[in-house]
Amino acid sequence: MGLVSQAAASGRGFTLGLNAGIGPTVWSFSAYRFGVEAGYRFSARLGVILEAETGTTANESSTSWTMSYLISSKMTYTATPISLSLHYVVPVNDRAAFHIGLGGGFYALTLETEDRDLYSASQTTKSTQKARAFAPHLCLGFECALTGKLVLVGEVRQSAGKARLSTTDRYGFISEGDLSFGGTQIKIGLRIFLGRSQDGKDPR
Repeated sequence: MGLVSQAAASGRGFTLGLNAGIGPTVWSFSAYRFGVEAGYRFSARLGVILEAETGTTANESSTSWTMSYLISSKMTYTATPISLSLHYVVPVNDRAAFHIGLGGGFYALTLETEDRDLYSASQTTKSTQKARAFAPHLCLGFECALTGKLVLVGEVRQSAGKARLSTTDRYGFISEGDLSFGGTQIKIGLRIFLGRSQDGKDPR
């Protein structure tokens, strides 16, 4: 019996999983993201998933002001969301199902800047800025039972949020602005179903 039909028989059960994919950090920068999850299925069609993920990407650029002044800047962006989603499951057959969901997450955002004068390698300025914010999301996924307990899961998620960020440049000038984050995330993972059937037997 597939996992989807087993969930329908039991109605309840815990799940654990791992996932990986590509997702947004800040502005238009994306990164490989890796996550862990824990969930609970209240019934054959309704469940919740709690996830923790992280992803980091870097962007380098050079700015020339004069013939003797060339700055190389490296920006590193890290997003670490902890999110909760409510899923509604639509079975396709005894081994496959779609799910749609909505929820939100708290994002820990880190921006690290390293400015280096290419004409004077000893002059390097580093700064770190952090922000925390909430962002809602919608998701659409597909679940396919590989065994009675192991499920292959794919998901597309759309999120959007803004955080207020204060920036101090190398000359001490302070500016404030909105930091946009979120976008489209695509991921795939494995989920283990820990529930039992109504007769008390483990799914096989």
